[in-house]
Amino acid sequence: MSNLNEAPRNVQDAIYYDLQKALLPAKLNPDSVQNLNVLLRWASEEYFTKKTFAENAAPEVIGNVLLARVKASPKSLVWDTEPDFTPAAPEFTIADVNKQADEIAAREAKRILREKLDNEPKKFEASRKKIEADKKIAEEVKSEAMAAEQLNNAISRVEFYRGPGRVDHSRSDDIRKALRTVVAKISGVKSNQETLKVVKQIIDRMPDDASVASVQKAIDEITRERAAAAAKPVRRDSLGYL
Repeated sequence: MSNLNEAPRNVQDAIYYDLQKALLPAKLNPDSVQNLNVLLRWASEEYFTKKTFAENAAPEVIGNVLLARVKASPKSLVWDTEPDFTPAAPEFTIADVNKQADEIAAREAKRILREKLDNEPKKFEASRKKIEADKKIAEEVKSEAMAAEQLNNAISRVEFYRGPGRVDHSRSDDIRKALRTVVAKISGVKSNQETLKVVKQIIDRMPDDASVASVQKAIDEITRERAAAAAKPVRRDSLGYL
């Protein structure tokens, strides 16, 4: 396959539609001869040499094969919007948290029952307190995991527009990346729950013509407001009660 017209229709569709769709919000330069030559060469290697797809393979199958080559060598292509192929962190779902909490609770419950039967009141009381502490820790882990999921969803939904019905993908992507760098801490430790509150406040303050600078501006405003609130004296009555 030396040019696109000589390529089978499913390869053409894979290059022009399925691959482009899979790469969003990244975008290849549509006028680049280099891009066309590289993609056709990769398709030829995958079909004739590696035999990773059949002659009558669906375009989406070929598109996925080419997507793997693009991810392995993105610098071989010319981009209008650069891709971000940073591997995603392993997913830790609510189901994983619940399973972990259930396993901890079950182990502790068995141990407490065993100690109770052994008639060791002090050891039993210590175990009771430990299971309560472990339960609180498990609940906090669950809350943090839920907040992390909600935070990701909130940022992923952020979109800005060039005009009616025209999403500005590049600007939206830049602002989403900036929002993902926001970190709120409690006692020096990152808190997903607190970060979610701050990011929601930032998003609420974003103007229609927002930019990456708007994110930092909102952070500065929120920081000043929190500092002012913390410095404000607590009002008490004449007896010293709240």
